[in-house]
Amino acid sequence: MWRRFDEGLKRAILSAAEEAKDKRLTTTLLFQRVNAECAEAARLLRRLNASAALTDGEDLHEALGGALGLTPEARAVFERTYQIAADLGDWSVRGEHFLLALVQNPETSDAGRALARAGVNWASAGAALMAMQPRRLRAPEGVAVPGLAARRLKKGVRAAVGRAARLTLGAPRYRKSFTAYALFHDRTARNPYPMYSWMRRKPVFWDPRMRQWVVTGYADVSAALAENRLSLRSFSPSVLSDEELAPIVQQEFRLLPGHLDRQMLFQDAPDQVRQRAQVAKRFTPRVIGEMRAQMELLVEEMLDGAAGRGRMELIADLAVPFPIVVIMRLLGLPEGERARFKKWSVDYFTHITFETTLEQDVVTYQSIREASEYFLSVIEERRENPGGDLISLLLQPDDQGERLSDQDVISNSMMLLATGHENTTRLIGAGVAALLTRPDQWTMLRNDPSLIAGAVEEFLRFDCPVQWVVRHLRVDLEWRGHSMKKGQGVFLGLAAANRDPAQFPDPDRFDITREPNRHVAFGYGSHFCLGAALGRLETQIVVSALIARFPTLKLEEPIEWLDSVIAFRGPKSLDVRWN
Repeated sequence: MWRRFDEGLKRAILSAAEEAKDKRLTTTLLFQRVNAECAEAARLLRRLNASAALTDGEDLHEALGGALGLTPEARAVFERTYQIAADLGDWSVRGEHFLLALVQNPETSDAGRALARAGVNWASAGAALMAMQPRRLRAPEGVAVPGLAARRLKKGVRAAVGRAARLTLGAPRYRKSFTAYALFHDRTARNPYPMYSWMRRKPVFWDPRMRQWVVTGYADVSAALAENRLSLRSFSPSVLSDEELAPIVQQEFRLLPGHLDRQMLFQDAPDQVRQRAQVAKRFTPRVIGEMRAQMELLVEEMLDGAAGRGRMELIADLAVPFPIVVIMRLLGLPEGERARFKKWSVDYFTHITFETTLEQDVVTYQSIREASEYFLSVIEERRENPGGDLISLLLQPDDQGERLSDQDVISNSMMLLATGHENTTRLIGAGVAALLTRPDQWTMLRNDPSLIAGAVEEFLRFDCPVQWVVRHLRVDLEWRGHSMKKGQGVFLGLAAANRDPAQFPDPDRFDITREPNRHVAFGYGSHFCLGAALGRLETQIVVSALIARFPTLKLEEPIEWLDSVIAFRGPKSLDVRWN
């Protein structure tokens, strides 16, 4: 959530934390720093004649005290700040949202009470915000803004004229430039590929709103994935701010990132190499291939349960339970806990998408805490009774005799549980959806089952489960004609690269016989997906079993895709039937 704060609000929090040092961070102190660091918020206060509302107020030294961390009042105000930004349709969370949160419920915070004494209330602050931003079309709920209806009507007329001009003239000058934030729109989430095509016209560019580089061309993405000057440490303190985070901020905004930063998925060499080596021996194609018979039996058992019904919801009935049972067996976890493990995994993936709400972060933190306590008990048991499972392997010393800490083992166990099935679920769903919406490809595979390996590679290229990954620059870098600065983010479009016509002829055509098919769905280089062999085999087994058991399989309802998710892609549901 720290990433959603704009630069002014970040500076305000950091400077307030520095002033508070090891004391508690109250809304009074935050308010003063917001007034000093956030230009729009200070302007809003001046309009309200309230800039000095707290400068001569309470004695801060008396207000600050107690244990390290935000006061309950300050935490509650930040929760309201997030919600107000969302309600107003704003991407960044800024100082003015914080001020609105203070006056929305003034009696619940020290700064809110001081603002109320200065005569600032919800209606006056909301109206002043709207007056400052005449282009804004959405007012805070309960705030009456004169002329807002006319403002909306004017925008509607402009939009209608623009549509008519594009229809009649087709002139490219009417196409508005847009940023990668369009990825978050529901329509684009359902089918992002036309936008990826538009973005590839400039394969590397700086997005000023996202404040990251965006890379979409195949050659550029492949090179970036192999570039060791780009870091995977998306959750380390260095990428949260250009300044060293004060302890008070680390406590409040790094509870989840601190857990994620230990995982090999978000580590660089040499830590990533050391952790990966501990489990790589269980993910070789040979070892995974030895599991084939067990996986085939498991799929047949699941299909037996659905055969008599003549229909199924393929995601819930097969694509979810099959890979989660497989990874649970690899980790040596009891299958009776499947529902709890699934919830933890869903919360985990919700958090590592590019943006989450504070409410989602709280839910994920609770799941991470529960999972940590659970895996700690598993670690203690495996030390007494080690086996051939992945957790036991993580507990073994490496070639230099060094061992991972318990926290490293816990974090990586959670990562293996979640990533070990979620991406395969999406791959199975998207692959079956592609086949069923193209009957010629289904028939081709049904008539020649030996094509299954190539078909799965086309699933991966055509609709890869992981659409985007993030890197951060370790150093200043001149790359592809651009001057990139240390600490800047680099947004790599795996799915966009996999539809690049420079690499794949006729890239929007789904063809299970496509050769060559050197997609980047599993990444590239030293961070190539550890579970690639497992995901490929699982998908081959599931799709082959479906075709053999239900050759007349058809879609019963339109496909419902995951919506408003940029990083991952797959069907939310897939209702199918057979004769």
